[in-house]
Amino acid sequence: MSVSPFDVWAIVRQLPDMQNAVVSRFRRRSDAEECLRLYRRHMPHRNYLLIYAPKDQDLGVLMDAMPQDWAMYTEEGNAEVAKMMQDLRKVLKHQPLPQVRQLLHRKCEAVSNTYPEIYDTEVRGVIASRLTTWACQVHELPTSSALSSDYWDL
Repeated sequence: MSVSPFDVWAIVRQLPDMQNAVVSRFRRRSDAEECLRLYRRHMPHRNYLLIYAPKDQDLGVLMDAMPQDWAMYTEEGNAEVAKMMQDLRKVLKHQPLPQVRQLLHRKCEAVSNTYPEIYDTEVRGVIASRLTTWACQVHELPTSSALSSDYWDL
């Protein structure tokens, strides 16, 4: 089955060892989001991301980029959380996880002054899921058993 050049939205499954696999492609973001909700509901132990990924772009380069969709209510809120998560991703490599968790809580509190929806259940779930995936990749932990999204206590 060939992929249309118009199928620019991709659902990517994050695999161990920093590997990624495109599991589905869509023309419309709304269709991709609906499918992503189904994947997350039926396979909650697996990590999936929705990315804008035209067929001719390298998936590795796209996956290294900071996600911009954090389930916030506005684009400005998404941008603020992306900046916060970029800072956390950098310190994740150099600090122990308890210190990263404390920093996460301080940063969430600061962001909540302007964007209180950061404490929305879906936003917290997206943040915890991505941070867990990054922590497991950086510290070479098996994603299924070593670290739970609940660790971040959001």
